[in-house]
Amino acid sequence: MIPAAGIVAGAGGVVLAFAMGGPPGALLGGIGVVAGVTGLHRALRSKSNPLGAVVALVVSGLAIAATAVALLAPVVAVPCDAVAIRESQFGKGFNGFDNSNVEEVLGKLLQVDFGAVRTGTDEPGVLMTLTNRKDVAMDFHVTVAAFDGAGNKIAEDGGDGFLAGTLLGPRAVEQQRVLARDVARLGGATFKVTAVQASPFSPTFCDSPPTS
Repeated sequence: MIPAAGIVAGAGGVVLAFAMGGPPGALLGGIGVVAGVTGLHRALRSKSNPLGAVVALVVSGLAIAATAVALLAPVVAVPCDAVAIRESQFGKGFNGFDNSNVEEVLGKLLQVDFGAVRTGTDEPGVLMTLTNRKDVAMDFHVTVAAFDGAGNKIAEDGGDGFLAGTLLGPRAVEQQRVLARDVARLGGATFKVTAVQASPFSPTFCDSPPTS
């Protein structure tokens, strides 16, 4: 019965360690350790099976360890501040990029290259290659337009980047197909980025401090 009591106490300690994150889990774990040691000692003296006592010791040890982790995690955790991360990457006082200046964004942050026009049903459209110029992960949204020989806009498309956002790792490259719906009108056209939004990627677990 003693090993069984130790197992029950240890299991209860594990549950309390995760549910409450405080001393009750360690207390039950301690009771389970005492019961396990007592049961192991009796099993060795009587030359009976010590499995129950060993299980009680293991489960109770886990309860104590889980309680220690729950108590120490807030102390050793490194604060995660999205603003601090961005300032470390782009300088103190950084408050975002001027996305209204398309040429500046393309010159400093994002390289965009256009390939051949593909017609037919197999991935039609213009091949667009996006290259992150920075050494940090970035989110990009790009809008592309096609112009005829007279400079008239004949088609415009946000592509996958505008609709869902394109996350590019440091110096990463990604290819997309754009202007697929207007591919029949693109013969001889030239292509240009007409709008772009760029922002540094911040982990979702980072919380920015409240603004006043």
